Order: sequence, then structure tokens, then C-alpha cells
Amino acid sequence: MDAAGAPLYRRGWRARIGAAPLRETLAAGLLAVAGHDGEAPFLDPMCGSGTIAVEAALIAARRAPGLGRSFAFEALPGHDAARTERLRAGLAARARTPPAPIHASDRNAGALRLARKNAEAAGVADLVRFAREDAAAVVPPPGPGVLAVNPPYGVRLDDEVSAAWRALGALLVRLPGWRAAVLAPDRGLERLLPLAPATLLPVSNGGIRCRVLCYRP
Repeated sequence: MDAAGAPLYRRGWRARIGAAPLRETLAAGLLAVAGHDGEAPFLDPMCGSGTIAVEAALIAARRAPGLGRSFAFEALPGHDAARTERLRAGLAARARTPPAPIHASDRNAGALRLARKNAEAAGVADLVRFAREDAAAVVPPPGPGVLAVNPPYGVRLDDEVSAAWRALGALLVRLPGWRAAVLAPDRGLERLLPLAPATLLPVSNGGIRCRVLCYRP
């Protein structure tokens, strides 16, 4: 029995995607591994079309994923519509203003335009500070905080990949005390980062074998 209908990663807000889109559910998993709950500052220095940043804002604001979309179970015989609406109302009542800042940046102006539009569609544009910056030059919010990032791989995007990873490395060494999760392809690009991850978690991103590099203080 299909209770969801459209796949669960389709939260109902993303109508615009970049060249190498990241599914919302994988972004949320990356944030969970990083330990993001909205209580500490958050940073994505290579935000692309903004999927991780939007999911980070939704988590920090305690807005349930998919709250604005419909599900297949609502059309099943015997569905209790009143109960579903009570559940939705209870989840909506948990929403809050995030207590810590959420920063997202990218050096690509076109990607930032997509990110801002996606944040507007998700209703979190006022919660995320977007900036056009190179990762190596990013000024992070006062920490310690949480970083989660999906850097370019050179599989779908092949534009100065090594330089991007070195820029990320230059930023990581300036974040003492921060927790971080980096989505990396299984291609050894983590060797370009100056820090050794505490753990490596295997994961698939759109059929591409990847690992989540987890950094701890």
C-alpha cells in the first residue's frame, strides 16, 4: 500500500533546482549527522540551489517536513480527515523562531538566485542569510556551530573542483569547536582537506557512491 503518493523527499516547496540537485531527505540526513537542531549557528559555504540551507531553516524553526503537501493515504477509504487535520495543527503549533543564525553562501550568483527563490517558496527566506562569497573567504557566524555542505564532485559538475575543496579546507581550519558534515564522492577528494574526519558514513547520492565525512570538536 502506497501511503505517501509522491516520494517523501518532495517536501512541496522546491520547484527550482540547480545542475546537481540534492534530495531534501538526504540533506536532512546530512544535517542530522552533523547534529543540527537549530540551537547553534549554522553555515553552508557552498549552498548551490539552497537545499541544505532550506532544510536547516525548517529544522531550526521546527516546521515539520511535508506539512504543506498532501499524501496518498488521505484518499484511502476510511481515512479520518479530522484526525489528520488535528495532527497537522499539532505539528504546526510547534513552529518557532530559530534562536541561532543560519548562513548560506556560494560564489555563483545564479545558484544564489535559485537558493533565494527556493527559500521564499519554503517560507524561510527571512530565516537564512544568503551571501555571494568564496568558501575560503567566508566569515562564519560566531560559534561554535554546525556546518553541513555538499561540495562539487566533478561527476556532474567539473568546474575547478580541486580549488573548491581546498577552499573548503581553508574554511574548516578556521572553525575550531564546530561540528561538520561534508558529503564527498568516493574519489579521494577528502585528501584535499587538511583535517581528518572522525567518522566516514557510506551513502548514495543519486546513484553516486559517496561518504559523509563527519568532523567533531
